[in-house]
Amino acid sequence: MGEPLTILIAARDEAERIGTTIEELRRRFPDAELIVADDGSRDGTAEVAEAGGALVLRLPRRGKGQALTLGERVASQGELLLCDADLRLVVDSPEATGREHRKHGEKPSSGDQRPA
Repeated sequence: MGEPLTILIAARDEAERIGTTIEELRRRFPDAELIVADDGSRDGTAEVAEAGGALVLRLPRRGKGQALTLGERVASQGELLLCDADLRLVVDSPEATGREHRKHGEKPSSGDQRPA
């Protein structure tokens, strides 16, 4: 059995998207701890995230970096996955694979026809 996984989600004014993100993460990682670092949202993001079962840190608006840092401090020991609230889990598609390669400075896959 591996280390426990905590998924830390950065969010600001993502009430329309955070519910779907949490639902998909729960489906794919059912045993993971979900923490939403709410960076001063004014639209109900925290309430939607809590309704989805996430632990929500309600923070003043200080920026994504500080929100993630504070979220990491409350995360359980173990593996940590950082996400944005508008995450779309389409990791099997060629487009997603190309984006991941570009993000890490590698050459896009042949299935990714969009410019880098």
